[in-house]
Amino acid sequence: MDIVSHMFDRWGSAVARRHWIVLVAALLAAVISGSYGIGVGSNDG
Repeated sequence: MDIVSHMFDRWGSAVARRHWIVLVAALLAAVISGSYGIGVGSNDG
């Protein structure tokens, strides 16, 4: 379990250092997936 704990600790530190990049990437993914979902739903011919 110590290896898993260390892995999450390093991952958390990396995300904390780059929190603005992570935030922008998450928002961009949400906007893209939302617009894709709207586009797919409106294509009923």
